[in-house]
Amino acid sequence: MLAPLTTQIVGSYAKPEWLVNRDKSFNLDGSAWRIAPPHLDAARRDAALLAIYEQERAGLDLLTDGEALRPAYDRYFYSRLKGVDADTLGIRKTNNEEAVSPPRRDRAEQLERVRSEVPRIVGPVEWPGPLSVDELIFAKRHTKKPVKVTVIGPLTSYAKMIDDYYHDEEKAISALADALNAELRALDSAGADLLQIDEPSLTSSFSRCRRFGAAAIERVTAGLRAPVAIHVCYGYAYFHETKTPNESYADVLQLIASCARVDAISIEYEQPGHQPDLLRHCGAKHVILGLLNLGTEAVETPEHIARRLDAAARVVPPDRLHPASDCGMWHLAREAAFGKISSLVKGTEIFRQKHRI
Repeated sequence: MLAPLTTQIVGSYAKPEWLVNRDKSFNLDGSAWRIAPPHLDAARRDAALLAIYEQERAGLDLLTDGEALRPAYDRYFYSRLKGVDADTLGIRKTNNEEAVSPPRRDRAEQLERVRSEVPRIVGPVEWPGPLSVDELIFAKRHTKKPVKVTVIGPLTSYAKMIDDYYHDEEKAISALADALNAELRALDSAGADLLQIDEPSLTSSFSRCRRFGAAAIERVTAGLRAPVAIHVCYGYAYFHETKTPNESYADVLQLIASCARVDAISIEYEQPGHQPDLLRHCGAKHVILGLLNLGTEAVETPEHIARRLDAAARVVPPDRLHPASDCGMWHLAREAAFGKISSLVKGTEIFRQKHRI
């Protein structure tokens, strides 16, 4: 499993403005990319190299490719599964339960469109073959540090589509879990050092997840050998400048803690202003703790990071505690993103020295 105090980001790193139009990031037609198709693959790999380099330069212990090859993280996966139509979008009624935090006024309309104009399940959901294995191989080729890879979870995938085929929540979620499990197995075989499954809908649609969550997690993690983390959050800071703590969050952590195959829980902690008592609900799992507020480009001081770690370590032993960002760094300016991850490393070092770890 992870070494004590393994510093990392959740997944995405700042995407260069020359690469992506952020206002179109969630479009399914490829219009988010600013680079013409003949040069796009090379440009995305250049951005991935830049993300890897900056994580190394800051001193992070566990790296990602910054998700630079993906226009929008979640749709990148579920829109490409067999049985999913991402061309003729459906109109989905948004669920009030999803409104865990107020949207930014200047992006509320964009968020509503992302939530309501969604792909449709139109046939049996199946894995089409490797979707992100090339990304992992590329990242591992360009760093000697451990690499983690992130995949959308089946519950969140289901919550972001219209089911025009199964007409049954449990059957659709099970099919998605099997398809995504095949992707995770391929990543496992390709040498992922940590497999992270992102499930924000555990918070935003907890009534559904209470019914199907544990079974879906068990199904999507079946047969995996690499360590597995489940990430649960409140949505992108790009859309939510402030985040309101959800009363279900503790229940979500308990649900994940009950899943035997899960090794770690990745928590959005800083922007919602959570306190250490929340961590008691994580049981004996490792905790990947978000200590960087991505709702602001202000850089946290190393001393702030160290204080937050001190408080958290009263509940979670340091050998199971791992400093991280909150989720979704893709929209930040690179200078801010690099400043934040550098402070994360420096603050962790202050904590290490204080506790002689």
